[in-house]
Amino acid sequence: MAGNRDETASLSSRESTEAVERLPWFAVTIPGDSRYTSTIRDLVVRIARSRGFGQADAAEMARAVEGAVRHVIAVAGGAGRSQRIQAGFRAETALEVVLTCESTDAASIAALADQDPQRLWDWEAISRVMDRVEVGRDGRSSFCRMEKRLPAAC
Repeated sequence: MAGNRDETASLSSRESTEAVERLPWFAVTIPGDSRYTSTIRDLVVRIARSRGFGQADAAEMARAVEGAVRHVIAVAGGAGRSQRIQAGFRAETALEVVLTCESTDAASIAALADQDPQRLWDWEAISRVMDRVEVGRDGRSSFCRMEKRLPAAC
């Protein structure tokens, strides 16, 4: 799965906000509990396959996305902390996945605010699979936006 990767993840704040606020064509929200991450993984596979990715590429992307969700739950979701994870999907010229971790209580707001978004979402692992990865914070939420160009046949 070679390709040019935007390893700097450098978008302006305005572009970042617009990317996160743009409505996905499909979204799902799960509790911040690793028992539910397979829901997001399975959706990534189905959407990727429907947009022309082969089974191996779809599975690799799904593992990266699920890994990011599991990582954010492990890092920010300690005992007594509550998060909700939303996964939004778009697929126009690229399969775009926007993950948002929203804190739902004071303890989790503080825990999330203390985390470096690159570490929180395991930016390095995701960037090995996806063409472009952007992470950041927006109030009481942290986000990870990733893209993989659609295969040429799409």
